[in-house]
Amino acid sequence: EKPSYADDQIVVTAREMQLNNCTLQTYSHANLTERDYPSSYVTLANGASATVSFELPEIATKTAYMYVGNNDASSTKMMESSIIATIDGQAIAIPSISFKEAGMGYCGGSRTNFYFVKLGDLGALTAGPHTISVTGAANNLILGNIAIL
Repeated sequence: EKPSYADDQIVVTAREMQLNNCTLQTYSHANLTERDYPSSYVTLANGASATVSFELPEIATKTAYMYVGNNDASSTKMMESSIIATIDGQAIAIPSISFKEAGMGYCGGSRTNFYFVKLGDLGALTAGPHTISVTGAANNLILGNIAIL
């Protein structure tokens, strides 16, 4: 499947990513209490990676976001120590944000929270193909999709 494009936004689901050392999982939305869990996802454990390829029709300044979850609302676990990310082989500076600040944890005690969290500023990208890679380093983030805005 190809990433979806709308109004200069690119959204790539886990189903559309190239995966390494992780397995695509699916989730059935049987009732509204499960409403924010992504329908497909991967767990980015240490060394597991997901790669997103996309093409821009023209030069554009972009920011990447990831739809992620973790059941730990820790104020000491940080996003930037949980993953390593690159754009076209160059490191992406991941914002310093704790799991608690990102909204991680449980909602109502049983459902893992998922939110869009800034992956990083990508800067001005040339027209043509680009690749974002996200690799787990610690804390097993559950990744549903990546959005490039």
